[in-house]
Amino acid sequence: MKQILQLLLVLLISLSVFSCSDEPQRSEVESQEFEQNHVIKDLPRLMMQSGTEFLFIPVGHLTEEFRTPEHIDRDAVRSFIFVQPNDSLDQIRQYESGRVVELSLDEDLRISARINRNQAMGQRIRNLSATIQEPYEGVITLSVDSTRITGNIDLVSENRLFHLRYDSLSDLHYLAEIDREKLDVMDGDGPLQVID
Repeated sequence: MKQILQLLLVLLISLSVFSCSDEPQRSEVESQEFEQNHVIKDLPRLMMQSGTEFLFIPVGHLTEEFRTPEHIDRDAVRSFIFVQPNDSLDQIRQYESGRVVELSLDEDLRISARINRNQAMGQRIRNLSATIQEPYEGVITLSVDSTRITGNIDLVSENRLFHLRYDSLSDLHYLAEIDREKLDVMDGDGPLQVID
């Protein structure tokens, strides 16, 4: 059952992340408002370690020249950083079951995850699922094509959730820690609760 849920989550991520949409053109006033409202300096920076052993490393230093991605939900983001994969996307697409990957999620948190599945979704996309290793618990789901990698890192044991996304405006990947309390909120209702 757990594998079926992971597979459904991977499929949902693939469909939502790689769907094409035509973005409407913004007027000059709308563009200026977007620029003013998307300066990265007012989002807390996710502090992560750097090293060749990690799946992702931080990209540069965040300054005012960086802008938050257009589709990020600023209210749900606890911290944020632009990242780049250490391996090429083609290499990541070839990761085999059993491979262990290392991730730095903040300056004091390093996790290992074992790839459980690497499955083709059509000819372009590969979906990877991994189990986070002890002493932590959780799952990682990734969708990879030749230009981007996206997914979720659900660190259940620490009650932390991270979204890995690609921002086409900056041509960069980013990792954002998400406040679970701000997810799945409908008008007049609270967050969804998981029942054991």
